[in-house]
Amino acid sequence: MKKVLSVVLAVVLLGSVAALAGCNGHEDLIQGNFSQEATMEQRGEIARQLSAEKQWGDPFEAGWGINVRQVMYGGMYVSSYAGGEGMDIDIDYNNADITLSFRNDGSGYTYRGSGELDFATKMNIMGGSMEMALKGPIYNDMERIYMDIDYSVGISDAGQSYAFADKMKVYDEIGNGDEYGLDFDFSETDVVSSLIDFNVIEAALNDVGVKTYIDDSDAAVRKVKISWSKEGFLEYFDDVIYGQLGSALEIEMASDLLNGLSFGYCDYIFSIDKETERLVGFGSKQKYDLNASLSVSGVTVTTKANVELATWLLLTDAVAEELPADIGSYSDIDAI
Repeated sequence: MKKVLSVVLAVVLLGSVAALAGCNGHEDLIQGNFSQEATMEQRGEIARQLSAEKQWGDPFEAGWGINVRQVMYGGMYVSSYAGGEGMDIDIDYNNADITLSFRNDGSGYTYRGSGELDFATKMNIMGGSMEMALKGPIYNDMERIYMDIDYSVGISDAGQSYAFADKMKVYDEIGNGDEYGLDFDFSETDVVSSLIDFNVIEAALNDVGVKTYIDDSDAAVRKVKISWSKEGFLEYFDDVIYGQLGSALEIEMASDLLNGLSFGYCDYIFSIDKETERLVGFGSKQKYDLNASLSVSGVTVTTKANVELATWLLLTDAVAEELPADIGSYSDIDAI
């Protein structure tokens, strides 16, 4: 039983890792007319612009500073069962929206953030179920995430049901893995590369099999969309996500995963200031459904997934709020 359950959890993790790499009821935060394919010359120019070092300036320079709005929304459902045992998770990122301010006032590199979190999840496992919702202001410094939130929890197990709701002020250490769909751990040498994998973008721009569209109608900003086909997405999904997970868990994974994928889209959208050639916005959108049987360490697992997620990063003039004056009263979330 323990082996079967651990395999099921691994497969659910597979769905989670794949989904969070990239929507419901939201408009794209970078919009353009992406009907015109970029020429190879334009692709090369875009690659050159995005390869420039320190896209967002030099954090070691006294007086340096930028503000970045980070947004995530969408949903993910993952279900995995083996030998009559299993679990399913339904996650709704109704909205995670935070402004991050990075500064070097001459005494060193710092950052802080403030925004709103609206997150809900439902989980069924081994005959029991749990529902949880979190909503409210969120802050961060370089070490912790602070939440001043309304929360509700409902639990059903062995015929008994429990439900409660309250308000709490808690903190979580950055790097625990519970980042609530957002990134908080940044390199002090290059902030933008902490958030965006430019190697993937460079490879796509050099790959004629990946569509690249360009909108140059705005006098100030060039907008670009990289759009993977199903075949391109399957190559990424299989080699990077599926393979890395099997390696990380030290288990052999083989399946008809590719045949069970219903592909929607996988797009990167970004905008570049034409005068400064600086990246001013980036978005990642992903949608797919999965219905497959996986053979994991000799156990057959049936898994389903429905994923529709988007993440956005936008330079902004808005500045993150200071941490609340009562931040010292917040409790460690692991102690609750």
